[in-house]
Amino acid sequence: MAPKPRQRCARFAAAMAGISALTACTHGVASDGTNTTEIELATFVGPSTPYGEALTEFAEQVSAETDGRVDLKIFWDGSLLPGEEILDGVSTGRVGMGYVNTSYHPTELPLSQLVSVPFQTGDTATAQAAWNELLETDEAFAAEWQSNNVVNLGIQSVTPMIISGPETPTGIEELSGQRVRATGHTARAVQLAGGSPVGLTINELYESLERGVIDSYTSMNLGTVPSLSLHEASPHIADPGLGIYSIVGLVVNQETFDGLNGADQEALGAAGRDLGDNYLETVERVEDEACSTIREAGGSVTVWDGPEVDAWRDLVGDELMNDWESDVAETGAGTEGEEFAAAYARAIEANPTDGEGALDRCANQ
Repeated sequence: MAPKPRQRCARFAAAMAGISALTACTHGVASDGTNTTEIELATFVGPSTPYGEALTEFAEQVSAETDGRVDLKIFWDGSLLPGEEILDGVSTGRVGMGYVNTSYHPTELPLSQLVSVPFQTGDTATAQAAWNELLETDEAFAAEWQSNNVVNLGIQSVTPMIISGPETPTGIEELSGQRVRATGHTARAVQLAGGSPVGLTINELYESLERGVIDSYTSMNLGTVPSLSLHEASPHIADPGLGIYSIVGLVVNQETFDGLNGADQEALGAAGRDLGDNYLETVERVEDEACSTIREAGGSVTVWDGPEVDAWRDLVGDELMNDWESDVAETGAGTEGEEFAAAYARAIEANPTDGEGALDRCANQ
């Protein structure tokens, strides 16, 4: 029997307001009589990034483990929804799944913003394990995602924040009077060090460096540098010890998830758990390749000495943590900021790793 045409499935969202929204999924029947579901997945990343490669593996795994009953269609580089709209798009059912950068959503995801407070951990695998542990064990953090009408299948951590300039950055005294691209809590850390933070998207960085709009940049990781050709405009990179600064979550609309049978829900969850390991393997390779590209082009990668890191940490003190705790209190996140920060610190301590980070490997070459 030939496959039946797929029909677009719809649901009504925000019924109290009389607003309707379409879930980005289609249902049909395969040639063997098996029900099939196609789900659109919106992401702000490209297919060649570490996230993109891991997402491709995720989609392939879901298809294989569901025998083709669930087919994911990935829309790259914000082509379906821009990054700042993906959470709302999944929440309201405009798209079935999405890759959400928590940095875009300080109001909707206030507890997640803790990651942007500097000097907590610089270990990507540790941070990722800690956040996923909290997703499973901390009711308030799980509720933060559930309140947005999404199921979080897993969290990935970005790699440590770098700082870059035309000359090798060696300490905070060089930030004084500098115009530095920085975002979130890092912008305030730059300000405390005497710099002038400038808010720019990553796509504006190269031209801003070339035109002299900024002198240097941070709020960036090593692996992204070559893809934006930033090493051509700002060849020298350092690890200033700020650490992990953002996380991303792979989410599925609650109604879309509920519409799958139990076996397919489990397959989606298992693939989400594997996504994190696949991402860590990919990002390690990509960052080592980035190191080679930067060095071959005449750039450098260094790591700040302990006293230099401590000098910046001492300047920041508790101010940024206190700011985040105040933000949490204002949003009514269901827990005290201080309590959640302590839970995150315990999760970091409980998930140590022995591996050497890419910045250290590159600096030691």
